[in-house]
Amino acid sequence: EMAKYYREYHNTVEMFIDEMTTKYNKVPMMFDLHGQGYMLLCTIRGTKNGLSCEHHVEKHGEEFLIGEKSLLGCLEDQGVDIDPPLHVPLSSFPQEMKTFEGGYCTVRYSRVEHTDIVVTTPYTNKASVMQVETGSFQRKDRNVTR
Repeated sequence: EMAKYYREYHNTVEMFIDEMTTKYNKVPMMFDLHGQGYMLLCTIRGTKNGLSCEHHVEKHGEEFLIGEKSLLGCLEDQGVDIDPPLHVPLSSFPQEMKTFEGGYCTVRYSRVEHTDIVVTTPYTNKASVMQVETGSFQRKDRNVTR
């Protein structure tokens, strides 16, 4: 039963990536959103240390992922703690926590190769993918403060 929904989810993701790459000739940006209970007041970025967003980093520079004008910089401006901290350069390897650096979707739909995650069904069109893990206290109906 669950396999049906799993396939439907991945077919839909692939349909949108295919549309962006063929119709608009663009490399899309995919956000794989999850919740986590490890760092309760923190949002954790997972990009395989920048590799899963390689296209956008090459095009826009490191500032695409780090710094106050990065994708997660607007959250940090609102008082949300981000891990890894947005002032840490991508060259500071390893930057992201192994547990949260990006999972199956981050590898399957990006250009990341040579990983411990096995992708059984090849998929050719690629996106930049960021796994975003929000802390469980951030998902509650309350103000988040540092």
